[in-house]
Amino acid sequence: MNNLFDRIASRYVDGAEVFYGWMNMSLNQIKRAKKLGIKTIVECASSHPLYQLKILEEEYQKWNIPFKVGSQKIYLKALKEIKEADFIKIPSDFVQETFIKNGIPEEKLIKIPFGVDLEKFQPKDNYNNEIFRAVFVGTVSIRKGIPYLLKAWSELNLKDAQLYVVGAISPDVKIIIAKYSKLKNIIFTGRVKDIVPILRESNVFVFPSIEEGSALVTYEAMASGLPSIVTYNSGSIVRHGKDGFVIPIRDIKSLKDGIQYFYENPSEVKRMGKNARKHVEKYTWYNYGENLYNELKRLGLL
Repeated sequence: MNNLFDRIASRYVDGAEVFYGWMNMSLNQIKRAKKLGIKTIVECASSHPLYQLKILEEEYQKWNIPFKVGSQKIYLKALKEIKEADFIKIPSDFVQETFIKNGIPEEKLIKIPFGVDLEKFQPKDNYNNEIFRAVFVGTVSIRKGIPYLLKAWSELNLKDAQLYVVGAISPDVKIIIAKYSKLKNIIFTGRVKDIVPILRESNVFVFPSIEEGSALVTYEAMASGLPSIVTYNSGSIVRHGKDGFVIPIRDIKSLKDGIQYFYENPSEVKRMGKNARKHVEKYTWYNYGENLYNELKRLGLL
């Protein structure tokens, strides 16, 4: 479907000043634009394809689970788009690092973090001190680092505490999470229509992802006034020690230390949660658009 869209859309590139497309959907359009002398930008919302492939292969092997690459054509097309495009729009320091390590010049990268709806995601007025609730939101999968979080939480075995795991469960982790499914302090909600009330009723957001671009849910948790424990690879805007903790991937000890810190220090939940909300208020979708416009103008593309 993406290839069909790409071929059809390439007929309508003529007359543009700048072409801006999405990765895996733009190769024909980029080639057509370049023939016409039009500058091109491709947006990549995740890490460099080769880095992504390598780290996911490693992770699946670690858990003795077969890794299904999908179509190699997808990765090959992405690599061609990266090579052909004049610029690559990326969302985080983490993604930038993976591109530079794979030979992409920094001057070819346009780094602008994403945004969040501040009206939809808002902090709660009061804090529940009776039950300490940690929450994960995302696909329950190997890629999201869920095995590490479940192990960390079960080992802590905190009194009057719950871990909410919110999201559809990927088939590749069903065997791993089976041993945790009967624990009363871990609630698997499955996919939910609205995560707003769940975030508002939680004390801390935990996101141990192995590979991302800049996960939108990290912005949404911050806007909801939650301190966060996130991996560097999540590509978040969380500031270590101010809005929460930024930890290495695959680090169960750091997960346990971060969770226990907030469990034992409710005043820090409030302090870092307020910091997080104030910090993320700079990252509205309007500001995202303004930042993108200003950057394209700076590069002489507009």
